[in-house]
Amino acid sequence: MKVQLTSEQEAIREGVAAVCARFGDDYWLRKDREK
Repeated sequence: MKVQLTSEQEAIREGVAAVCARFGDDYWLRKDREK
């Protein structure tokens, strides 16, 4: 099933992707291990 996102949801998704892109893979791996 494919869900259509609203323009607001798309904007949030793009914003989160932009923030996440600022940090490298090593950062995210470290955060995963800290849980």
